[in-house]
Amino acid sequence: MSKKLSKTLDKIRTPLRLLNAILLGGISFGQVVQFWGKSKSGKSTVTYQTAETFLQDYDNGEVYIIDA
Repeated sequence: MSKKLSKTLDKIRTPLRLLNAILLGGISFGQVVQFWGKSKSGKSTVTYQTAETFLQDYDNGEVYIIDA
């Protein structure tokens, strides 16, 4: 079931249950998020999986990823 975007109430869930619990349900709308850590630690994987989850939940959503 797809939802309509609501920037005031909804959160973007991640593929990690523990991270969702720490963030009280996921990443809040309107935030710039940076994943950082050691090389080959899964940062890009979490980013792409979170983007996939977002696009599954919100049909009219857009995702921009800067990988520099």
